[in-house]
Amino acid sequence: MIRFSIMAYQRSSEQDICYICGDDADNHMEHFCPFNYIFGRSSGDTCRGECPVGEHRVTSRDHRKFLRRFMRVSNLPPGFRVWELENLLSPFGPLLMWDVPRSKNDICGCKTEVCLSFGAAVFKRREDGERAIHELNGYETGGRKLRVDWVYPSCV
Repeated sequence: MIRFSIMAYQRSSEQDICYICGDDADNHMEHFCPFNYIFGRSSGDTCRGECPVGEHRVTSRDHRKFLRRFMRVSNLPPGFRVWELENLLSPFGPLLMWDVPRSKNDICGCKTEVCLSFGAAVFKRREDGERAIHELNGYETGGRKLRVDWVYPSCV
């Protein structure tokens, strides 16, 4: 089974957006997000479904706008690194977050050097992501042609 850590993403130094709720006004990070009850936060300041209909932050228009900046890069070569993804995407515009997940060794629990052949990134502006998709889709690196497209969440 493949598992991801909620704190896995690399961040831009000026990144101040919570990637759980997309909020940039409170300047809180994921660990302190009031909607982080999915990942083990159990304090009483989460809504726990008590928000009025249409006012839950995760289903708000701002959050959907935030999600429309997530992109994935598929068919990465096995040795592809996080910094290589940053170097590949940063010429198109400022990135908020990026990651290339690594496979996990089930025996010792450590991460291996083999990437899972995909990466994810969030651009600060959707237009920059659209330009990156247009120019990098089919781009060859490490003997593989990349597939670059938007991530479409299935629950929002």
